[in-house]
Amino acid sequence: MTDVQFGLNPLIRKDESGHEYVLVKGLNKPESCLSDFPRAYKIRLDNDPIICPREIVGNRPTCYRATDDRGYEFAVKFSPNGAQSHHEARLLRRITERKIWGVAQLIDFRTVQVGTITSSCIVTCPFARDLEDYHSTVELMQCFRDAIKGHYYLYRDGKILHGDISLGNIMITNSYRGNPSAPCGILIDLDRSLDLETEPKKPHGLQGTKAFMAIDVSRPYDDHILHTYRHDLESFFYVFLYLAVCRNKRLPKTSRLTRWMDAKKDWVEVGRIKREDMSDNGNFAAIIDEFQPSFKDLGLLAHDLRLILFFSGKDFFVGTKTEAGDVDNIYHEVIRAFARWAERLDMSNVRW
Repeated sequence: MTDVQFGLNPLIRKDESGHEYVLVKGLNKPESCLSDFPRAYKIRLDNDPIICPREIVGNRPTCYRATDDRGYEFAVKFSPNGAQSHHEARLLRRITERKIWGVAQLIDFRTVQVGTITSSCIVTCPFARDLEDYHSTVELMQCFRDAIKGHYYLYRDGKILHGDISLGNIMITNSYRGNPSAPCGILIDLDRSLDLETEPKKPHGLQGTKAFMAIDVSRPYDDHILHTYRHDLESFFYVFLYLAVCRNKRLPKTSRLTRWMDAKKDWVEVGRIKREDMSDNGNFAAIIDEFQPSFKDLGLLAHDLRLILFFSGKDFFVGTKTEAGDVDNIYHEVIRAFARWAERLDMSNVRW
């Protein structure tokens, strides 16, 4: 039997010392995915994957950190879902062509057909760590600031709506400290993103993480609406609240936010609970009271974001304003809110 028949990935090779690696475009250094260079540049995979699905057969990807001889880091994602991978790679190629800041950049993309399964390999940079692995509240604020900037550029210049803002899709880069122009936070995983240039503008089925889903899209299955940039901004807010309450640990069982994550509740019920928590001053204050000690000062930021997202007028509002000026305004207000607190905490040398 061949290695492929044994289930080994043909895109992964081994060198003479037994280290696994993949080849990307380039000779003495990695080149752009848009170049005509041959795939001759070696990047070595870490021994253990960052993400590895528990099931033997499934559609979920396996992800590795990889490095080259110069110490540069890459993210390598192997996926058995050919259609989603092609969709993501196409969007990442556009992002790379248009030099969209604050989003993962495509280094290379390859596929191989094994029987009826199309296995793919997507290599991106910069490599980044989980949002929960932040080193300080300053860094976390900078990460949110830059990831939301990236979302804005992705939407405005890339004509792409991410559509799945969650705890696992906002990452902190390792390269921003040595490069002031590099983003601290980036967005990853565009396999569910909407291509606003080519795809028809029609409602899609519910997707994403229930706990971070916007109120307006948490509807019955026969009442879908078009997912918008405003819904993603609301999801950023919920991720911030989650981290403020539990930091990088599990949610306390007594937290109000556990009701957002109850698997027994459907989308509509979770949306109703969030509406109660966001619209009622007392309910929202109760969430702020749960903030971890290192986040107590950031209760003011939470109040600011709530006003920006839900109270731009006199009444509680969960809809989307589509005029260009309104779009720019809400993005800029949210970004400025995080930027102000990043500067304020940095000046006061707040750490945990």
